[in-house]
Amino acid sequence: MVLGSAVPLARGPLTPQYFLELANFHLENAFSANNPDIALELCRHAEDSLSKAQKAVKDAHNQIVVEGIANAYIGLGKFLESRGHADGAKAIFKKAKKQG
Repeated sequence: MVLGSAVPLARGPLTPQYFLELANFHLENAFSANNPDIALELCRHAEDSLSKAQKAVKDAHNQIVVEGIANAYIGLGKFLESRGHADGAKAIFKKAKKQG
């Protein structure tokens, strides 16, 4: 029996840009997913990655990444809104507004 994952961890630095790129990847795939449950799971991963990007960018003070995070939150909110998840969209839009 194998414990943990057989897939190795990323070796690169886990920068704010890394988490932002990961969030956008998940969000793009959510928009193209045919299965609504898979789409929502991808949205959860996108939100998690954006949260990690926010934490990482606090130390980096990178305005371009901060704007990218805000834009990704807006995209996530639009996705949720388009799928009938108004409460979730509202919460995400608040996060975008706080971001900048």
